Amino acid sequence: MESSALTPEKQFLKYHDRLREELNWAHTHHEICKTLRKHKSDYLNEMNAAPSFFGLTIDAHLFATIMSINKLIDEHSSSSLKMTRFFEFIEGNFSIFSDESYIKHLRVKGYDDEDCGHWLKKRTKITRDTIKEDRQVIKNIPIENLKDWRDKKLAHIDEKYVLTDTKVSQKSPITSADIDKIINKLHGILNRYLLAYDGSGWEIGLPAGVSDQIVYVLDSIRLHRHQHAKKSLPKSAKKPNQKRHFILILYEQFKELSESTGIIFLIFGVIFLVLAVVLLQVNSVQEVASRLVFPTALATISLGIGFIAVGVTVKSDKRYSELLGRILHQVEDLPYKLGDKVRLPSVLGDYSKEAAQKRLDEDTKNNRGQPRGELFEVEKGKWAIYWGGKYPL
Repeated sequence: MESSALTPEKQFLKYHDRLREELNWAHTHHEICKTLRKHKSDYLNEMNAAPSFFGLTIDAHLFATIMSINKLIDEHSSSSLKMTRFFEFIEGNFSIFSDESYIKHLRVKGYDDEDCGHWLKKRTKITRDTIKEDRQVIKNIPIENLKDWRDKKLAHIDEKYVLTDTKVSQKSPITSADIDKIINKLHGILNRYLLAYDGSGWEIGLPAGVSDQIVYVLDSIRLHRHQHAKKSLPKSAKKPNQKRHFILILYEQFKELSESTGIIFLIFGVIFLVLAVVLLQVNSVQEVASRLVFPTALATISLGIGFIAVGVTVKSDKRYSELLGRILHQVEDLPYKLGDKVRLPSVLGDYSKEAAQKRLDEDTKNNRGQPRGELFEVEKGKWAIYWGGKYPL
C-alpha cells in the first residue's frame, strides 16, 4: 500500500510504532547484555563452561543495541525512517493533534464526555516549539561514539584503524550509562507524541521474567557441572571417611524425620501446657507448675516448631533439586550421544596441579585425535580440565 493512500492518522501510528519497536529492541538487547554482565562474577565458572557462547552472546546484544540506536538517529540516508523524518511528518500534519482529533480518539477507547474533558485539560499540546525542542534534544545526544562503532567496526571495516592497530573501544568508548540515557530520552520523546495523539503511552523495561530466565539457565548449568564433576572423580576420591560417613547418614536421617519429630514435640508441648494450666489451679503444686512444668511446655513447643521448620525447608530444597534434575535429565548425557569427540569440562575436586596434569595426560593418550585439554584452577586447590579452548572471560 502506498503511503499516500493512508490517512495522516494511520501514517502517524505506523511511523510511531516502527520507531517504538526499534527502541524497544535496543532497550531489551541492552538489558540482557547488562544482566549477563551483572551475573558474570557470581556465575563465572558456569559461563566458562561455554566461554565462546557467553562471550559472543554478550557482545551480540551490545552490538544490536548500538545498531538500533543508530537507526533511530542516523542522518546518512534520506529515505530511511528515523526521528528527524518523524518530526518532518508531524510538522506537515498538525491537524492530527487537534482537540477534536484527541477527543475522537478517546471516545473510540470508550471515554465519556466528562473523561474526555478532564484529559483534554491535562494534555500537553504539540506545537512547532515542541518539535524544535525535541530536535535540539536529538542533536545534543552523545551519538558520535556509537556512530564510530557502527561505521568503523559493525557495518564496515575501517582501513585506517586496521593499519594503525586502532581499537574502536579505546578510540570511541561507550558506557552502559550513556546508552541508558539515550534510550530514556528517545522513550520520552516518542511517548510525548503518542500521549498527545490518543492519551496512551508506553512503559519501558525488560520483558517480564527475562532476568529470572537468565539466572535459571545459569543455575541449570551449575547443577549440571556439579553432577558431571561427581561422575568424573576417580573411585578412590569417592571413598568417604567411615566416621564422617556415619555422621552424614545420621544427619540425612535427622533431616528426613525432622518434620514428624517436630509434630511429636509439639503434641507433647501442648500436653505439658495443659497440665501446667491444671496444676496452677491446685495451691499445693502451683510453684512446681510455674517453675518446672510451664517452662518445659514452652521449650517443648519451641523445639517442635523448630523441627517442623527444618522439615519444611528440606522438602522445599528437595522439590527444587528434583525439578532441575528432571529438566536436565534429557541433556545429561547429550555430548556423549553426539559422538566421542565432544568433551565436557571436568572438575577434579581438591586435586593438586600435578595430579590434574597426570589425569589430563592419561585422557589425552586414551582419546587421540581430540583437541587437547587445558588445565584451569577453578579456585585455590581445585583444578579443572577444559577441552577445546582457553578460559577467555
